[in-house]
Order: sequence, then C-alpha cells, then structure tokens
Amino acid sequence: TKLDVTSVNWKRSRPSIVLVIREGCHFCEESFPFYRVLAKEMQRSPTVGMVIVAPGPIASTRQYLKEHDLADFQIILSSPLVTIHVSGTPTLLLVDSTGTIRRSWLGKLNSAQEQQVIRAIS
Repeated sequence: TKLDVTSVNWKRSRPSIVLVIREGCHFCEESFPFYRVLAKEMQRSPTVGMVIVAPGPIASTRQYLKEHDLADFQIILSSPLVTIHVSGTPTLLLVDSTGTIRRSWLGKLNSAQEQQVIRAIS
C-alpha cells in the first residue's frame, strides 16, 4: 500500500518509520519506552526518517510527545487514520523511498517485535 501523504518527501530518507499514535490510547502509553529507544537508534542512523501521525491537532500531538520525552520530531502530521490505511493505534509503518508500506506492526509490541523494528532500520 502506498501512503498518500503529499507533505512528506519520502526520498529524503530511506527507509522511514511512520509512528501512528492517539492521545488516550493506553497501548500508546505503554509503548512510549520503546519509542524512546527507537528514537535514539534512529539518531544513530541519519538515513532513517521518522514521521509522527495522529488524528488530533498537531499542537496537541506535539505536547503529548513532549510529555513522554519524545519532543524532537520535525514531521508531525494530523490525519484521520483511515486516510493512511491504519485501523488502530499505535501502529508503526516501515515506508520506502516511494511512500510504499513495506512492513507494519500494530499495538504494543513484544520484545521480539521490537527487535524486528530495530533490525528493519539498521
């Protein structure tokens, strides 16, 4: 599936991780420790980009991320989940340079799934 998000230049980084979250989602809350680890891993690999997508207002999402020590993201988008082909939160999408979803992970990940994500960006 190709993501139709015209405001993102997918070619800038290969691959990209799209993190879809929603305020009030308890699985999102439980997943923030892993997202902090993921963000640190991605800082080591500047060729990997991260996009945050949430259904709420961008300012609210930015504050939500800040409250969970994930405030350093440049690209935060507001979009209905259905527009990006996501049915639930949290969702992680691995997107290639054409905007095509190559892998996806839904919900709170177990340790094996977390390692899959880390390997996918390495």
